[in-house]
Amino acid sequence: MAATIPNIAKGRINEFVRRVDTDDPSTSGFVVFLLQDTGLDAIDTLRDFDDMAALLAGNTEVSASPYARLVLIETNVATPTIDDSGNQQTFDVADFDFGALVAGQNVAASVIAYAANTAGATSTMIPVHVSIPASVVPTNGETFHWRTPSGLWAATE
Repeated sequence: MAATIPNIAKGRINEFVRRVDTDDPSTSGFVVFLLQDTGLDAIDTLRDFDDMAALLAGNTEVSASPYARLVLIETNVATPTIDDSGNQQTFDVADFDFGALVAGQNVAASVIAYAANTAGATSTMIPVHVSIPASVVPTNGETFHWRTPSGLWAATE
């Protein structure tokens, strides 16, 4: 699996996680998008987008029914873990299910975006994490699980 933090978010993950975790503002959260393999940009290109509207303009979001973007709020984001001896801080978010997505589409990437207002326009959402699995994952009518590794993000020196 390939994963990257988009250039716009480097060094800002700590701020975004803490804002969501402390409910500042109350409308803040992370929005999880699934992208299809059709016309998917390379990871080096995906890390260059500064907002989700720009990223979605050239990439195809999953549309298999009943797909809907996941919204992660303060109850879904763990308080950052500070490791003074290891000189790092790690952050985690909860695992979720997208529901039973109708067969026929190939999921090729997930993108997590920070949103000061999760109901706002995609042009105001900042991509903070892009993950591309080793191979596409087809929708097949069964529950589509979105799993994050423990310590999804780490800030270290």
